[in-house]
Amino acid sequence: MAYIAPNSTVEFFSNVGLNNNYDDTLYFASISAKDSYFSGLTKLATATAMTYNREQRGYIRVELPMSRLISASYMRFKNTSFENKWFYAFVKNVEYINNQCTQINFEIDVLMTWMGNFTLGQCFIERQHTVDDAIGANIADEGLNLGLYVCEDTDYYSLGDPVVMMYKSYNKEKGDVRPSVQQQGTYNPLATYSYFLDDANLGLLETKLNTLTDDNRIDEIVTMKLVPSKFVTNGSAVPWFNKNISKPYSTIGGSNYVPRNKKLYTYPYKYLRVENGEGQSTVYKYEYFNTLPDEASTGNCEFQIRGAANNPQVAIMCTPLRYNGMDADYDQSINMANFPSLAWNVDTYKAYLAQRDSTIYGEMLASTIAGASSGALSGAIHGGAGTAIVGAVGGASSGFIGASKPLLSDTLNEMMKGSLPARMPDQTRGRAESDIMMQSGLKYFWFRKMSITKNYAMMIDSFFDMYGYAIRQHGIPNMNARPHWTYVKTIGCLVEGAIPADDASTIEDIFNKGVRFWKNLNEMGNYSLNNAPT
Repeated sequence: MAYIAPNSTVEFFSNVGLNNNYDDTLYFASISAKDSYFSGLTKLATATAMTYNREQRGYIRVELPMSRLISASYMRFKNTSFENKWFYAFVKNVEYINNQCTQINFEIDVLMTWMGNFTLGQCFIERQHTVDDAIGANIADEGLNLGLYVCEDTDYYSLGDPVVMMYKSYNKEKGDVRPSVQQQGTYNPLATYSYFLDDANLGLLETKLNTLTDDNRIDEIVTMKLVPSKFVTNGSAVPWFNKNISKPYSTIGGSNYVPRNKKLYTYPYKYLRVENGEGQSTVYKYEYFNTLPDEASTGNCEFQIRGAANNPQVAIMCTPLRYNGMDADYDQSINMANFPSLAWNVDTYKAYLAQRDSTIYGEMLASTIAGASSGALSGAIHGGAGTAIVGAVGGASSGFIGASKPLLSDTLNEMMKGSLPARMPDQTRGRAESDIMMQSGLKYFWFRKMSITKNYAMMIDSFFDMYGYAIRQHGIPNMNARPHWTYVKTIGCLVEGAIPADDASTIEDIFNKGVRFWKNLNEMGNYSLNNAPT
């Protein structure tokens, strides 16, 4: 058997920052890059011309005093005449043997030893730093505690000044003008009249009510409502307007805090809430406007607001445009439909007179003639006057009628005063409803830019710094996604390559537990570095 001269080498390092919990390690693209990197590090001590070092044995003895190795935390060794490969190991402890001999107990760093020798197969990636951190590119739910939300900014869309709308039965003979036969396919049988809330228009409204009362047409009014002026029209088309809302992609939490991880600009960390002023609201995701989910978010948030007030069932709809891949996502619309009905007063005395004016005189006259004729005829029959008396009665009746006209008028007035006093209170028609938002001039569509607080944003930002984003997809884990460090956590990791089976199994367990790869030992643990994708 040929003699092999001892030529194994052992190098010791301190303050390397690597340990056997494998939370953090180093990444190298190749074996040569790895070996060259450690060759450039400062060594605590080096032992050469040693006999074969067995990696499985777990300890090594070197002719160095313990004082030289007491601070050793990492090592590597190479059996040049055999594998000619560097094995990397954690120093577990150092034992004194004698003044010139020290025993080092170690554990092989399987990840560093075989890095460059193994590859990763397809598996389920639970978390990972991504190569694309564009806003909207990563939207998987994280399941994190978000705390309370704050409103970063508020915008609104005004529907115009409130207008009193009178809806009444259409009466063509009286000159009513119906706004349209149809409202976007809906039959409208009513005539409508609108009045702004100022002295001049309210005076016109009172005049209209008085005219309807005098004409005995007050019951033609179906209802009166307070509605927004922008949607009052005489045409058949439903009015519509657009509203643009900018995406708040500069800071978060209503503060000057700029998150490092762009996922914090997406839902549920930031979102747009639209309110209708009626106690209802709808949430919209910024990243769903103009682009499909999982694509980089662009443009603004645009809404179309449409509705019509020429029908008592007033309805206004706010619809997101180019949202979730649709030109107009009507299923995500928020509606406004509660507009207060109004009451109106009717002069009861005038209404009664208008109603009775055409019949009361005839009724009273018929009653008087019937009474007078009956009395005269009865006296003639009992007195036996015969035909002559009938003629007398006729003459008397004729004279009575002519003489009684002023008396009848006076009697009628007295009767009316006794039964319906002219000072009787007006009668209220319709139904008076209250809408505090309308009365306060705040009946708008409100656009609230909501966000988690700065404190929660900082906590979650730090979490993303260390552990990347939730992926929950199958693929090949990426150990080199970011410029300074990359975190990977898998389920069912598959390691392939010409390495021992036990070590391959250990490496798979490391990935399934989660491991962070750094590019430089001097940067390890420094999460303040700009680790955004390049």
